[in-house]
Amino acid sequence: MKKTFTIMLLAAALPLLAGEANTVSAQGYACFLVLPDAATVNLNVNVWSKDISDLHKKSDESLAKLSRKLAKAGLKEPLRKDGYASLTPELYSEEVEYRLRLNVIMIVDDLSIIDDLLGVLPTHVLRDSDASMVASPSTIQYTIKDPSPYVNDLRKKALEDARAKAVELAAIQGKRLGNLVGFDEEELSIGSRAFQSLGVMNFESEDKSAGSPLPRLLMECKVTATYELVE
Repeated sequence: MKKTFTIMLLAAALPLLAGEANTVSAQGYACFLVLPDAATVNLNVNVWSKDISDLHKKSDESLAKLSRKLAKAGLKEPLRKDGYASLTPELYSEEVEYRLRLNVIMIVDDLSIIDDLLGVLPTHVLRDSDASMVASPSTIQYTIKDPSPYVNDLRKKALEDARAKAVELAAIQGKRLGNLVGFDEEELSIGSRAFQSLGVMNFESEDKSAGSPLPRLLMECKVTATYELVE
């Protein structure tokens, strides 16, 4: 009875799935921290004008001017409006001005110039004309355009993890592993969340881009592998 109870505890402690009598299945997990190579910058754009009738026209002109400056700094994709604009009246020195709020997306496919692009943005109010604009970045979402260089290595490590767990369960039953007879990839994902490589992760992950100041993206793979059991 004591031996049976010990086996039950060991089996429960492992993330393993019971298979048929002559097979054993185990879940494997692997993750990398990968370097992004593109980003989407969301801009909060505010345009002011004393004349409400042509505020939209002036905002288009201001955005076109900003787009030209960004293009000179290396931006390839045009700015893109996203969602709805809002218009509100505001009082400055007993004079009413109107503010148009826009959400604008800037797609950056070369992160080596992102600091130059952000430096072009007018992030403070310039009251030297009857229409002034502020474009402040609200969020920067990093992405990776092509994850394929990491995929095979990630799957391999997840399968190695599953096999190691299957070996433990086979040993508990006094058996050893035979051939791999089943494989299921439950998840292969690249999270949009960015991590700084500061050694504060609560999981073990290999940093594939050590030394870069850019944040990392968490790339994960979860698999289930089934093996024959051999006496």
